[in-house]
Amino acid sequence: MPLVTEVVQRPVREVAIPDALGPAAQVLAELLEGGAVRALGESLRLSRKGGFTGVPLVAFVLAFLASTTERGVRPFIKAFKRPLQRVAAVAGCTRFPSSASVSRAFTGIDQATAERFADVALSMAVTPGLRELLTHPTALHRDSRGDSLCVLDIDPSVQAFRQRDLIAGEDFPAPDRVAPGVAGYTGHHRGEIRIRHVAVCAAGPGVWLGYRMSEDNQHLASLFTSAIRPALSVTSEAGIPLEQVLLRGDGEFGSAGVARAIVGLGVQLLVRISRYGLLDRPEVLETLRIATWEQVPAGAKRVREATDLGTVLLHPSAKSADAGEPGVSLRVVVCRRKVPSESDVHYGAWHDGYQMELFGTTLPADRWPARDVVALYGGRSAIENRFAQEDRELRLGRTFTYNAFGQAVFTALGLFLWNYRTCSGFREAPSSAVAPLSERVDLRVPDTHPSSLVTPPAPPQDLVDGPLLSPEQVEPQLLSPPEAAHGIEPAAAVWHAPVATEVGERDRSVLRRPAPADPFPGATDEDRTTATAILTRAFDTLANRPGWSLDDEHPQLRCPNGKRLFPFSVTAPGRGRPMPQVIIRTDVGACDGCPMRLECFASDKPNSYKQVARAISPEDAAFVAAFLNAHPPSRRLVQRTKTAGPPNRRTAPPRATEPLIQLPATSTPGPWECAAPTMTPADLRRRAVARYEAVRVEIRIGRAPRRPPSTTTRRRTWADREARWRHQTTVTLTLYVRPKSPIAKHSQPPKLAM
Repeated sequence: MPLVTEVVQRPVREVAIPDALGPAAQVLAELLEGGAVRALGESLRLSRKGGFTGVPLVAFVLAFLASTTERGVRPFIKAFKRPLQRVAAVAGCTRFPSSASVSRAFTGIDQATAERFADVALSMAVTPGLRELLTHPTALHRDSRGDSLCVLDIDPSVQAFRQRDLIAGEDFPAPDRVAPGVAGYTGHHRGEIRIRHVAVCAAGPGVWLGYRMSEDNQHLASLFTSAIRPALSVTSEAGIPLEQVLLRGDGEFGSAGVARAIVGLGVQLLVRISRYGLLDRPEVLETLRIATWEQVPAGAKRVREATDLGTVLLHPSAKSADAGEPGVSLRVVVCRRKVPSESDVHYGAWHDGYQMELFGTTLPADRWPARDVVALYGGRSAIENRFAQEDRELRLGRTFTYNAFGQAVFTALGLFLWNYRTCSGFREAPSSAVAPLSERVDLRVPDTHPSSLVTPPAPPQDLVDGPLLSPEQVEPQLLSPPEAAHGIEPAAAVWHAPVATEVGERDRSVLRRPAPADPFPGATDEDRTTATAILTRAFDTLANRPGWSLDDEHPQLRCPNGKRLFPFSVTAPGRGRPMPQVIIRTDVGACDGCPMRLECFASDKPNSYKQVARAISPEDAAFVAAFLNAHPPSRRLVQRTKTAGPPNRRTAPPRATEPLIQLPATSTPGPWECAAPTMTPADLRRRAVARYEAVRVEIRIGRAPRRPPSTTTRRRTWADREARWRHQTTVTLTLYVRPKSPIAKHSQPPKLAM
């Protein structure tokens, strides 16, 4: 279809389209000339008898997203039914589909089609200028030696759906739910089920390079790597080596299985890890005691300090889907900041007046010191802002279809339009100002803050926490020998702790210290006698049941299985409870394996406990509350024994005792300060949108020849299906520059970015 464009300085004629559709017509004209509309349409091949497919569907969605209206799909088509036919001609189509046709088409999209389409939509083939944008110096990070680093942010987002209550019963059929997704954590979104969007964004230029959508609880390692691989294909096509690509993610990517899968792709990795049990290890405390702390560059309200812990071998949790798989070796960076109290710690862990955070990375210490690793991770918040920006600019937060993969195609087209606007603004005015590197400043701080991290405690004889009784052998997967990968000499000093074996996530059902016989050590005989008298009055009926009894030595009851129930808390009067109550309970895990458990309470979860409440007088409640406040009862797990059983998939083979960490060798960073990108993608998109809004669009369509009726009965090819909706006449697109627009002040008229 011939498309003629011209720029005029004259009043608008009757063939002008509404201003809300002007940007859509210009974008479609540019994409048609560049071949992007055809490439996107061919990647969305839907087998529909006589229905719209390919180019008309892609062109309509782009017109809807590029318009400046706030309407939904159906009101959009209803409000602009006639002018949309002219916009369709600009895209080379006879007409756009109706709202019902759009709904039927996107309902039939499957996962393979959606993923194939997303890979094409975010590739260089359909976005001119993407290569130059990714490799521009203002879009890259710089390390302490001045070398560039392409940072990719990955962060899953949740789209939640609410399910209304339906009357259930034998007389009613099973509910037919139309919303996709499964039950799961929805964050601040209200809903009972969710689908997950996983997008990969280049941090510097702010363009999207990979996208996947999951409507079920897919294994995280396979889901994330599926979204990362297309992004790495784009960076590789741009000429960026894999070792100069960093993937930056939150704590969801810090699990050993996911981290191992990402490192296996050959890229660098920076994630937050939640293995705060490391801070209780004697060898870690010793390492932090002799470490040199550096102040993190400005960017936080309070001063933060960072240091290198060393290379740590992380193992999958025994309860995770990756249990028994190889671990991964990561360089762990510790960050701390002084906080007034534990209530001020909203993330990380509180440790003796400090908020502690742990980060895992594969970046070398001589190029990215600890303080710069923490500052680099802090830049990850930019992707959260871009999620909000895409909702404001393209309305991608709304639900377009209840088919999850049809929704994915809508989202992929929105991300493509975002990339196209960014590249269009960059081509119009490429940035040439590259900030010079500044000399590195020494930010080492003397250890003037007394902390328990300074003096490591001696390892206890019988550990209270952690799966240390049955160590497991897991061979780590290394990209290269650890000496070369992390700058550690083969004979580097390693601090061997007596019990340095397991670094996996804690298993709460393992052996711990037995509960003491006296739940209230230090209590006087008088207080014990008074507390026992109160329990006798409150639980007299229960104590007289067969098998139940009051303890002769301590204020507690005994169940028929011999387990103790001791006072644990006091509740105030409330709704339906006119009197205060005293609550007695067993130790955590005391009921595991009890033969009478099913007759006692219904829960079958491990580490559960029996709890009984009785009303008492306000005077007795005041005494018990003061008694418990002065002598808080023990909450430790009781002694449990492990029985040998058949091996299973989630049990790793035994492992010999090995060092927990390898101390980093002394390394000298480069002479420069690590630098962040200076490109502002929002200004690039704003410049592109302003260029579209500065003109008024006229569309004139020539007379189309009459098509002969089709008499063939053979099966139609993809080309035959596309030809049915292809426009066969000349379309003239006229751009009228508004007299008061910013573009009218310049000497050159606006040009279509072909």
